[in-house]
Amino acid sequence: MKTALQIQFISADQTYFLRHKILRPRQSFEAVKYAGDFSPTAFHVGAFINEQLVGIATFASESHWNVEKTHPAKNPYRLRGMATDFDFHGQGVGAAVLHFSISTLRQKHCDLLWCNAREIAFPFYEKLGFHFIGDLFEIEDIGPHKVMYKPL
Repeated sequence: MKTALQIQFISADQTYFLRHKILRPRQSFEAVKYAGDFSPTAFHVGAFINEQLVGIATFASESHWNVEKTHPAKNPYRLRGMATDFDFHGQGVGAAVLHFSISTLRQKHCDLLWCNAREIAFPFYEKLGFHFIGDLFEIEDIGPHKVMYKPL
């Protein structure tokens, strides 16, 4: 029997295991603790299947100068630390996390969402309405990225 995907708010601490496993396996566990995790504007979202945390994302109010040159925003948010456990890729976990989070962001009057997207995730974000801005850049020990954004 398959249990439905459940999306809910979680604590920053709950994101650390998947952040390390999926996003930063070659770095120390401390590297997955972001400075903004406990900001008053930050929130964390988790996706659960059979009570197992299989997807995560973190959002916090933060502007990006390059995006806002062409898309001025009054309340921009940054998406970071988005990950889905390898065993659940391609099952709609990430999209469900983003849809839930975008609804929350709209309630917070967010008008622009942006992220530093990994090259491997470009098609995922494009499918969900994100656009590119700027050049490809390298994040040490992680890989190539581009800034992507979505007006809300």
